[in-house]
Amino acid sequence: MIFCLMAATMVLSAQTEKGRFTISGQTSLGLSYSSDDTSNASNSQGSMSQESYSFNVSPAIGYFVIDNLALSLQADYKLEDADYIDKMTQFTIMPSVSYYIPTGRPVRPFASLGAGYADITQHLPISASSTQKHSFSGFTWGAALGVACFINNNASIDLSLQYSDVNTSYSGD
Repeated sequence: MIFCLMAATMVLSAQTEKGRFTISGQTSLGLSYSSDDTSNASNSQGSMSQESYSFNVSPAIGYFVIDNLALSLQADYKLEDADYIDKMTQFTIMPSVSYYIPTGRPVRPFASLGAGYADITQHLPISASSTQKHSFSGFTWGAALGVACFINNNASIDLSLQYSDVNTSYSGD
């Protein structure tokens, strides 16, 4: 019985040991439809409907440089588009560092901190047939606190609270 417990502890500690890689990714797709039925004298268009969608993909790769400490690189692409409103794309690249607190259990608290570059482009409607393009770029950073729930030797489900900040300047398009 003691041998089995030691083997389980050894397997659990192998997940965040020096030399291991981590690969992660997130994706989301959002669709919405709304209708406004305001037929009155002040609304010459009568009933209006609006459709919008958003798409986000965030792949990341990391490497444990020492036990429980990983250096990672994450890219993030986001697209939002809606009728009668602007279209926005955002690209972010962010190196980060994450530390996993060694607990000897399948659930491990972690903290992450990263900083990088963000590029945002907006297409704003100025009339029914034309748009105006605005570009912004600059510094971004983020932090996260969470827990990694290791479900086996090669996979975990991470739950975290994240904060990010983007500080951009107008590029003059």
